[in-house]
Amino acid sequence: MIFPKSFPQKSNTILQAAGIEAKEFSDKKREKLAKEDKAEPDGSYPIENKSDLKRAKQALGRSKNKAKTKKWINKRAKELGAPKLGETKE
Repeated sequence: MIFPKSFPQKSNTILQAAGIEAKEFSDKKREKLAKEDKAEPDGSYPIENKSDLKRAKQALGRSKNKAKTKKWINKRAKELGAPKLGETKE
C-alpha cells in the first residue's frame, strides 16, 4: 500500500494480514519522484508503475483532498496506459 506522505506508516504485519503488499518510499525518493512528475509535488502518492498505481487507488480514501488526488491518479493511469479510477480493463 502506498501511504500519503503525511499518513503515519503502518506495520507490514498489519498490511500483510490484510493481504496488501506494502511499499515504502524514503523522503529522498519521494522528492526525486516529485521532480520527475511521478509523485504529487509534496511527494504524496508516488506512482512509478502499475503496481504503485493499484496501491494509490486503494489509498485514495485517506487523501485530505480526494478530488486533487483522484485527478493525479487518473493522470498517472493515462501515462501508464492503465484504467483510470472507476474504469475496468478493456
